[in-house]
This record gives sequence, structure tokens and C-alpha cells, in this order.
Amino acid sequence: MSGVDPTPRRERRRNPYNAMAVATTSVVGGDAATADVTVVTDAMRRAYRMLDEYLDADVDPASAGVVVALLGDYGMGKTHLAVRLVRHARTVLGGPTKAIYLDANAEDFLSLYLRFMREVGPDALVTQVRDYYADVVAAALQETGLSGDALRALTAGQVTPQRVIRELGMLESALLRRVQETLVGVTGEHDFSAVLTLLLRSGFDEAVWRWLTGGDPDEILVDRGITRRIDNELAALEALRVIALLFSGLRNRFVLVIDELDKIFSTGHRPNDTLMARFQDLLAVSARTGACLVLCGLPDSWEVLTPAVRARIPVRVDLAGLTDAEITEFVLQSHRQVLGYDDIRPFTPVAIRTIGRLTRGHARDVIRLCRKAFRLADNASAAAGHEVLVDEAMLQAAAADEFGAPNLDDVLGQVWRLAERRGWNPRRDHMLDADPLARADFWITFPEFDSGVALLIAPSLVEDAEVARLLERITALRALAPAAEVVVVVVGVPTDLAVVRVRDVLDRDPLVVRPHSFTEDLTAVLESARTRLPRGADDDSLGGVRRQLDTWLARIASSQRELADALTRRVDDIAATVHTGETARVADGVLPPALADLFDEAVAALDDLARVHVAPEVFGRDVIATADPLVVRLREPSIVAATGSAVLLRQVVDTFRVVLADWYAANPSRVDAEARDQLDRMCDTYDNITDALPARGALIELVRAGLLAGPVRQRAERALADFSFRVREAVLESVAHR
Repeated sequence: MSGVDPTPRRERRRNPYNAMAVATTSVVGGDAATADVTVVTDAMRRAYRMLDEYLDADVDPASAGVVVALLGDYGMGKTHLAVRLVRHARTVLGGPTKAIYLDANAEDFLSLYLRFMREVGPDALVTQVRDYYADVVAAALQETGLSGDALRALTAGQVTPQRVIRELGMLESALLRRVQETLVGVTGEHDFSAVLTLLLRSGFDEAVWRWLTGGDPDEILVDRGITRRIDNELAALEALRVIALLFSGLRNRFVLVIDELDKIFSTGHRPNDTLMARFQDLLAVSARTGACLVLCGLPDSWEVLTPAVRARIPVRVDLAGLTDAEITEFVLQSHRQVLGYDDIRPFTPVAIRTIGRLTRGHARDVIRLCRKAFRLADNASAAAGHEVLVDEAMLQAAAADEFGAPNLDDVLGQVWRLAERRGWNPRRDHMLDADPLARADFWITFPEFDSGVALLIAPSLVEDAEVARLLERITALRALAPAAEVVVVVVGVPTDLAVVRVRDVLDRDPLVVRPHSFTEDLTAVLESARTRLPRGADDDSLGGVRRQLDTWLARIASSQRELADALTRRVDDIAATVHTGETARVADGVLPPALADLFDEAVAALDDLARVHVAPEVFGRDVIATADPLVVRLREPSIVAATGSAVLLRQVVDTFRVVLADWYAANPSRVDAEARDQLDRMCDTYDNITDALPARGALIELVRAGLLAGPVRQRAERALADFSFRVREAVLESVAHR
């Protein structure tokens, strides 16, 4: 080790780890010396390499830009990386408006656009438009062969375009028209080009800025045909595209980083098709005109994007958890920056590995755990008068304080509920033999597989005796059930040696409980273990059929309960904004015939899809075998999910019909902007709910499986395709003919 070696001391040291454990966005325009410690990971290297390739490319009007998706779970360091990309771009490009950082906290494009305009500011906008003016004036000077000195002074920024025009007697109105034509070519928008050109004339600045930030157009703008406002998401997304293009024009490089995009694109907040198409246009145009657009968000936000949008994001960077080596480097940098020495103490290599296991390498959790453990060790050192190192017991206390102490009874309850909800067959304290060692805390079996998974839950693995007892249980279970899978769950903090000993026996690490993600972690482990079990042989026992049908019914019941609850909550939200009246109202008497026909066709198709055909002769046999085609089909998750989806979608369509009828009753004469907005929200809600169904695309699987009577496939496809879109069009057409 180099630097100053820390000596034991009684006084407490300054904690080198950030108390908030969140990225500091102020570093974008602040002092680099105050920035958070940065450990360069593989994902960061890739992101920086992408940005450097963009910044170093030849500046050419025809050169392509780049669109990047930067994805990672909470606490993985997306914002930390995003602000550093912006800072790096500003250093290279030389100006705060050359690279802009935005966070999408407000959950809509209008707020995002207004935040963007605040970052740009009126002065930078005027300067950018004047650069276009200077470019036009320079071109005019070259065409006319006027003063070479004036051209050189203009291109060097030593004189303004207005001064050149005045001194050389050039026609200003003709040049302004050329500026407007240039801006039309850049932005593709006549209104915006006309408004932006007004920035070159005295006295228009405030009116232009007010309109660009969502205000009503002043009379001077109305006189020029500008009557609309930028006051909704569609208009804001269009304006965002225009201003971004303005700054990336003139052979410039321009970097725009949008953080927390999952606030706008998520399963709970899914933009409609029109907004998605406009966003797609923003990506395509930005790349084509030479801008660099970086979109940061959760991995789930990627799944919400349409395939057409994803196709326009050619670069995807996924952030992973910190490795043990990267955690060690982070600790070293933190101590070097704050404490002034190159040493990981009070941490040890064993403590670093334990931190990695407890946090899965999530940067935010690593920082929080390091901070708490450092303080505990420092307090102990001050009390003892000598250096006290961080050990597993100290990390267990730190983790319990930071993340919440997992409770053994809670863990047992979560395991039981998870297995029941998934339609598995959990048995508590299951004995495979009279030997007390041959006991599984949970024995979980799956209908389609032989054997099962023995789940062993250890309160902790710190003492040698605890580890030895666990290994004896694993040995006894494997001797009695060689085909079984064994999964070890540790509620506390295992020692480094305990993890190694368990890994040597099982070929995999034990699962350490993290309270906020235990259910997801355990689901992944059990699903993986299930794939390693031997497949069950077909037999003719009625018990086998019963297990299959019980599993099928459990899965349907579970999915129906969860989705029905979500549907009820969403319908309540609609009722708060749409006058629903009595839900028992007969909608057919209110809806126009063409619209009622659309709902009738959808309901009839869904009734067919939800009706599984089981021939009476099936029950004429002595015992139906598990190899019978009917039983085989009922085993398939897609068939089960499709049937449940058809039932739930029927409920959604019925509710949609009722609220739409009430909307008609509330708007008997005309449809104003508020009523149109309510209609759009209802249609978008239908899309959001149906998109969330577990097997929306699998409904037709019921037809392919031969479990439905009659030729219903074409009818279902015709009735359900683009249903909300066709409903919206039918509503607007009927209103137009009132």
C-alpha cells in the first residue's frame, strides 16, 4: 500500500461515504473536485466510448447522430453516469447549452419540455438563432462578392450580422426570409420557424419566449398566424424536437440526456399510440440530424416501448452490479479522497465479498452499507483504542439497520404464499425419513415433474456448528432423494467461509434474504431449480389428472383475483373523472347502433374464446389418462392464461361499454375539449388494462389447440384487433353527424 498508513487513534474519523447515497446532479455544472467517487465499470467504459466516438466524428451536415438507451435497476448508478456524460460533453464542446441533462420527474412530456426550456434559457436561444442569421449573411456575402474583411470578421464572431448588413447596405428583409426558410428546412415546422425568426428583430423576445414556454400567443404572434399553444404532451414533444434540432444544426454537436424516462414510459404510465409515434419521430430525426440522445431508465421502460421505437435506439447499455474488485476500488478511492490514505481498512477482502453478496453490487446499497459499517467500526476503534476491522457480525448489524432486519417468521410466510400463489404444492417441515436430519423446511413439488425442491432456511451461518449442521442436512436429503434439488436460504449474514462450503456442496451460493426483493429472488431460484428436475412419466392415475386440474384452477384463480383487483381500482379512477351514473344502466339504449355493434362483436368473440370445449364422452371412460390430449393441453400455461385472459377481457369490455354510455349521456349535444380528453383517457385506459393481461396475444392459442368449438379465430381477430381505436373513430363519427 502507498500513501499514509492509518494509525490507531481514539478520535472518530470523518465518514468518507455519502450520507444520501444518491447521485449529485449538481456536478453537471459544478466543481469536479466535489464530485462523487467514480469507479469505471464495463458499462461506463462502453458509454464513454460511444460518446467519444460521437464527439470525435467529423462534423458534417449529413453525419448521423446516435440514440442510446442507458438501462439499470434502482441504485445501479444511472444518474451518476448520466451527469458525467453531460459534463464530459460540455468540456469537449465548450458550453452549457451544448449538452443538457434533464430528469423526467413530472411524468409527462409537457413538464419535460418546460424543464428543457429552462435549461436552455432565452439568451442561449437568441444566440443560436443569431448563429443561423450569421450563416445566412455569410452566404450572401460570398454570393455577392462583397467585402472579404466583413466576411472574415463575421465568421470569427467579431461583428454582428446586423452591423454587417447596415454597413454594407444589404436588404435585411430578404435575409430574414432566408433565415426563416433555413429554419423551416432544419425544423420542418413553419410556425416555429416564423416565431424563432422574430428573435432577430427588436422587441419580440419576451412574446416569443412566453409562447415557447406554454403561454398564450401575443397579438403580434396572432397577426402572423400563430394561434395554438404549447400546452399538451403532443405539442410539447413536437416543440422539444424542434428546439433540439435547432441546437444540433449548423454542423454542431448537441447532447441531450433524459434521465428517469421510466416516469413517462412504464407499465403504469404508458403513452398512447400518437405520443409514442411522435416520440419515435424525435428519435429518428435526432439521429438523422447529428444529435446525441441518451435515454436513461429502468429495464421495464424498454419493454413498454413499441418495436418501432426500440428499432430507432441502436445502442443499449445495461448497468450491472459492482464486482468485488470494483467495490474494493470504490473503497480505496473514497478513503484516498476524504481520509488521505490508500488502504481499505477498516474493511477487509472478506468484508468486501460479504458486502457484494448483501447488496448484489447495487451501487447505492454498497454506499449505504459501507457508510454504516465504517461508522460502527470507527466507533468500536475509538472505544477500544486500536483499529477494529469490519467483520460479518458488524455487517449483519449494519445491514439490519440500513435495509431492515429480515424476520424468520416473515420469510417462512413469504415462501408459503409464493408457492401457493404460483400453484405449486408446498409442504411445511416435510420429513423424507425418520432421521431428524432428513427434514426440509419446505418441500415444494411441481405437477409436471418428479421429485421436488427441498428448501432449507438458516437463521444465520456464522458459527462452524451451524454450517456443519446445514451440510449434514443437505447430505441426508440427497441420500434419500437423489433427484431432488436443494436450495439454501440464509436469513442473516453468512460468513465468507460458510458460503464457500455451501457452494462446494451445491455448486451454487446460498440465497441471502434482502427484504425488498426476496420474493423476486426466491422465484428466480425456484424456477431455475425446477428446470433441473426430471420430468414426470405419464400415468393413468386419477390423482395425476386431479393435480393437473388443481394447478390449472389455482393459476386461473390467482391471475383473476390480481387482475380483477387492478381493474376495479382503475374503473374507480375513471369514475372519478367521468360521470358514470348507475352501473346497471343498459348501454344499448344510449350508444349509437354502429358503436353497439362493435361491442356486441367483441363480447361474442370473447364468449367463444372463454368456452373450452370438453366433449361429454371424455367422462365415459374409466379413467382419463394424463397422456390424453385434453390433459396435455390443459397443462400448457399458455392455454390456462389465455382462458383467464378471455374471461377478464370480457369484464373490461363490459365496463368500457358502461362508462362510454355514461359519457354519451353527459355529452348529449356536442363534444368540447374536456369531453374529447375524457374519451381519449377511456380508450387509453382500455389499452393499458388489456396490455397488462398475462396472455393477450395468446387468446388465439385456444383456437389453435382445438379446445374451442366452431370457426372462431377469424371472428376473434376481426372483433378484437385495434378495438379502442375503432371505438374512438366510431364515437367521433357519430358525434359529427348529430
